[in-house]
Amino acid sequence: YVTAGTSPASLLPSYRERRFQLSPFLVFGPRIHWQVPNRPPEHAYFNKQGFRTRQTLGPKPTGEFRIIALGGSTTEDVWNEDGLHWPLWLERELRKGGIPNARVYNGGMSAYSSAHTLIRVAFDAMEYQPDAVVVMDNINDLTVNYRAAVSGTQVDSHYAVAFRDKRLTGDLD
Repeated sequence: YVTAGTSPASLLPSYRERRFQLSPFLVFGPRIHWQVPNRPPEHAYFNKQGFRTRQTLGPKPTGEFRIIALGGSTTEDVWNEDGLHWPLWLERELRKGGIPNARVYNGGMSAYSSAHTLIRVAFDAMEYQPDAVVVMDNINDLTVNYRAAVSGTQVDSHYAVAFRDKRLTGDLD
């Protein structure tokens, strides 16, 4: 963060919009007003709503087929050297396939699990009137179970225990 010129304060809960602070699962995300270092700005900027676009999402324009993509780092994909990510590829393929008004907004965030995704849907994703929400979660869900298994701890099926316990989440708060 410091090397890239991004304030480490952007990781703090106080940096996030109020609606995300209401959830114990989203205290470390989504990224707000953040440019991925050394990547093309048109594909590597997160707006004030936590989506990977410079555009602010407002009411859905007539004729737009709007998709919101959610998930963890495999959706966010900030370190791809070309600034590309699967939601952008999905949008391009839909347009090539005959849906010229397709628009896919990337709302992925590193370290998110399916619990985070469900909370993001409940707190704000539906406000943007998506025609579809596409989710790619798996790795972070498996990690919670794996860390619990190797420490001999039972995983709470609601993730509350796992995400409060530093032994199971590593350096994430």
